[in-house]
Amino acid sequence: MKWLVVLAMALVVPTYAGSLREIEPIVGAGPQQPTQPLSPVPVELVERFVHEVADAWSGRDLEAVLADDFPDRARLLDALQQGLPFDARLRILSVGTVQTLSQQPLPDGRVSEVLVRVRGQIEFTGEDGQLQLLPTHQEWVVRVAQRVP
Repeated sequence: MKWLVVLAMALVVPTYAGSLREIEPIVGAGPQQPTQPLSPVPVELVERFVHEVADAWSGRDLEAVLADDFPDRARLLDALQQGLPFDARLRILSVGTVQTLSQQPLPDGRVSEVLVRVRGQIEFTGEDGQLQLLPTHQEWVVRVAQRVP
């Protein structure tokens, strides 16, 4: 009986759960057409906009810089009005990587969607009267319209 158990275990051990699968191509629109290289958006332009957004956030006027099609725009604006201390400010400490994600041509220019990494801090006076600093590390996707000669 002992040999039967050992023999059964010996037969089970070499078998593995993995198996080979045949790769099937994904049905789609066919080969991708080569796209034109994306033109980089000037970093200074993006940095200026980031600081404008921070100033608008601090001045409770974020509505002026948000696009009309910003997801959950009304919800964000309501949350900012209710959830922040009156004296809260957003200070930009640094603007990191700026990467152009996509571009759409216009008759006199282009619109680019740009990913920008932002490091900042929210500053406000706490209930104890002490300055509170909350660090932030964020990724923003901004839409930049440019005239191109």
